[in-house]
Amino acid sequence: MKNTLLITTFLAAGTLGAMAENDIRNGIEGYDYTQSRLLNFNDMNKVGTTNTASYTQNWTWTGKNQYIDLDANNRYELTFKIYANTVNNTEDPIFNVYLAGANASILFGNHIDVLHNGTKYLDGYAGVFHCGADVSNFDNAPGAKTCILNTNIHDSAAVVSEVPATRLGSLGIMNQELVTGYHTYSIIIETFSDVSKQDLIHFSYSGANPTGTQQTSSWGIQKTFSGITHGEDLDIGVFFADTGPYGDIVLINEGDVAGLNQQILTKSRTETPPVVPAPGPEVPAEPAVPEPSAFGLLAGIGGLALVAVRRRRSRS
Repeated sequence: MKNTLLITTFLAAGTLGAMAENDIRNGIEGYDYTQSRLLNFNDMNKVGTTNTASYTQNWTWTGKNQYIDLDANNRYELTFKIYANTVNNTEDPIFNVYLAGANASILFGNHIDVLHNGTKYLDGYAGVFHCGADVSNFDNAPGAKTCILNTNIHDSAAVVSEVPATRLGSLGIMNQELVTGYHTYSIIIETFSDVSKQDLIHFSYSGANPTGTQQTSSWGIQKTFSGITHGEDLDIGVFFADTGPYGDIVLINEGDVAGLNQQILTKSRTETPPVVPAPGPEVPAEPAVPEPSAFGLLAGIGGLALVAVRRRRSRS
């Protein structure tokens, strides 16, 4: 398989605050955008079978030749809408979006961080993670590798071949579980063919968790997610649990409640043509200045006029 792919509160870990780039939510000033492609739920494919150790499925658009091209002048708007049944809000089923490169991946979704040697944990319904591996083919069969963001599942009695991920930041209130209801996860990406410019990414969440809408700053992809480079492609997909002891996640098809769906909107980006000022009212021409060669002629004419005046005075 080709290694291709994909305001209110932000609580950051590490130094992400220092990595913020320009806000890209409404596009970048100085550019025009033209829609070039729109894919939705019906274009997604399931990768392999459900991983019965982690209870997760892997769904992707890769088979539709849709990926994030980090070497193009494009804008990608990704929307993922789900319904979560969290067993009376006491368990956390998994929903994680992934953008997978050849050597590293970006993950975004709900999580439980469990200390390696203790029982303390930290819930979150919208965390941003970095994984040092291509996760596009994970969770595709029983016992397959997994990089889901719930270490309760990783540490369960079932044997799971785990690839770890590091949380870089979280949206909204920490230590709050994903609650039963509808949830929307959105990602905006601006890519540049010019390798001197950072490709940019922006994450946002809204939904049943009672804290409104949360957003990150817009981050430089190469600065923030080591191992992802200019010029590669990122596969787009999701890991989610549709059954199991932790509850289940339902991907909302466009024919379901309120027309909610999963979609990728791709727009080509071109620089805005320069504005040429409209011509203003005509400005009167400045009085002409005689050429130097005409000064002698003017002096001669003036002398003749003076002689004529004197003659008139002598006759009177």
